[in-house]
Amino acid sequence: MKLLLGAVLITLLFVGVLVQSPPQFSGWTRVTVASGDTEWSIAKAHCPSADTRDVVSAIEARNHTDGDIQPGQVLWAPTRVSYP
Repeated sequence: MKLLLGAVLITLLFVGVLVQSPPQFSGWTRVTVASGDTEWSIAKAHCPSADTRDVVSAIEARNHTDGDIQPGQVLWAPTRVSYP
């Protein structure tokens, strides 16, 4: 019985991880790409409290980029994150 209860709890935790809602980003600000900037460095600088991978994905989606950014380019970057 304890084994069955343990298996049920583990299954529920695993399902909870799978259906977790993605983070919601807000407070978007305009950023002019400087020499040496990457989407990763911009994400870490402007929204450090979030998982940088999620911020990079949000930047790419908002700006229709694929990681290839150039100095002088203007991007939108989030500054706040919330987890629903």
